[in-house]
Amino acid sequence: PQGEYTVTGSNTSKGPTTLVLTPAKSNIMYGRSGFLIHGDTSKGDNSASHGCIIVGPAARKKLSIGDKIKVTE
Repeated sequence: PQGEYTVTGSNTSKGPTTLVLTPAKSNIMYGRSGFLIHGDTSKGDNSASHGCIIVGPAARKKLSIGDKIKVTE
């Protein structure tokens, strides 16, 4: 969902450099949770996600715990 998120952790659950996102309290989450930023499949067809943000490794490495992002689409 649209809104502001904070990067609050990282793990390897969806491949290297998976980032955990925590929504701002003002976000309308529609009962959803568990948002991540992670990479795509080897096909590169954006099929690796069911709602998470997919970006390449270079972009993920630029983000740090505590960074805030804004989702607009």
